[in-house]
Amino acid sequence: MSKKLFKTSPKNTNQQTKIFGSPIIENGTVPPIIIKIITQLENMEAENHEGLFRIPGRAKVIQDLKESFNSGEETDLSEVTDINSLAGLLKLYFRDLPQTLLTFDLYDCFIAVHSITYPEERLKRIKSIIWSLLTTTRRKILQVLIKFLRRISQNSENNLMSSTNLGIIFGPALLRSKRSDFLQLMMTETPEITGIISTMIDYYHEVFEIPFDPKKKIILTNQNENENENEKEKEKENEKENENENEEEEKEKVNRGGGEEKEEKETENKQNNLNSNKIKLNTKQRQSIKEQMLNFKTETKDGKIIFVRRDHHNLPPNPINLINN
Repeated sequence: MSKKLFKTSPKNTNQQTKIFGSPIIENGTVPPIIIKIITQLENMEAENHEGLFRIPGRAKVIQDLKESFNSGEETDLSEVTDINSLAGLLKLYFRDLPQTLLTFDLYDCFIAVHSITYPEERLKRIKSIIWSLLTTTRRKILQVLIKFLRRISQNSENNLMSSTNLGIIFGPALLRSKRSDFLQLMMTETPEITGIISTMIDYYHEVFEIPFDPKKKIILTNQNENENENEKEKEKENEKENENENEEEEKEKVNRGGGEEKEEKETENKQNNLNSNKIKLNTKQRQSIKEQMLNFKTETKDGKIIFVRRDHHNLPPNPINLINN
């Protein structure tokens, strides 16, 4: 017989039945085995472990743990170093239940509810089934489990275990039919089963922490508080980046505008200089030039327009020089 990889103490003589494979005792409390496994997974920071519940544990370790608990031995889970084996033990507990946690009788109810189009109404019906048709013990067990799964899904960016992935894994263990064609149903209704469990995970607060009141509407919040906070932080960062970009653009515009104004001013100054070089004529001078221009005609020579006296003597091309003589 191989050596166990965890410590055990003498058998608990008060334990009447085996833990794995036995029906849930309807006493209004959560079975200690569930609390014990989840507590140890939290101590091992399970939310940071990639592929938790998806990656199988060591079959020998899981089987030894199961036998240890069923025999009544006090098992020290802190000695278990393989987190996947511990996660596998939790899945095995729910899979071995002779009556699923959400019960065979409620299978069709949950499947029907999933077909409701409006999310608020669908969530309200799911909550109604949990609070009105499940026993107190089963509801408390479900709440403890879903709360832990929500914690895992909130860090899905690192562990790659979203609420949908967790729904795929835990759905068949928590919700299945007793019909003979169950396997066929599983093939066709897996999306509905997954959707029911993932909805509970996403909206844990709305489903479990707010007492059910059929008269009140359910207001959906963001699926993940951490995701919501991250989104807000990203929005703030984006707004800040946009503000910085806008400021840079404004500065660039100002600088560009200042340069344009400077160019315009320089152009204006040049024009003014040119204008200042122009001869300013009074009325008498203008009249004198007009009279003298009558004695000239224009001709084109070498591509240039020149002024010629009507007696054919060439003059400089600029008749304005007349007044400077």
